[in-house]
Amino acid sequence: MLGPEGARAVVGSLGAWAKTVNSSARRKVEVARLEACYFCRDECLAISMIAASQHQICPAMRACAFALVDSALLDDVLHQADTYAIMMRSHDRIVSANWIVNANEYCDPSPELPH
Repeated sequence: MLGPEGARAVVGSLGAWAKTVNSSARRKVEVARLEACYFCRDECLAISMIAASQHQICPAMRACAFALVDSALLDDVLHQADTYAIMMRSHDRIVSANWIVNANEYCDPSPELPH
C-alpha cells in the first residue's frame, strides 16, 4: 500500500508526465472509454514507455515516446516518464516487461499530408 504521502508523490509524478505528453504531442492524446475493457493505442504506448523505462530498454522507450507524441522533441517526455517509472519502482510497483510493445506497429505507415 502506498499510503497518503506515497500516493501524493506517485500521482504528482504521473500528472507531470501526462502534462508533458499532452503539451508535447502534435495531436490530442486519446484514451479509451471508461467502460472499455481494453487499452487504446495511446494508452498502450504510454504503458509501454513506463515498462521500458523500468526495465531499462531505452530504444523501446524512445520509439514509444515518438509514436505517442509524433514529434522529435522527446527530452522532456522521456525525463518525466523516467521520473514516474522510478517513483513507481520506489514503491515496488513494476510494470511487466510483457507490456513493452513494438512501437512500429502503432505508427501510421501513410500519414495524411496537408492538402
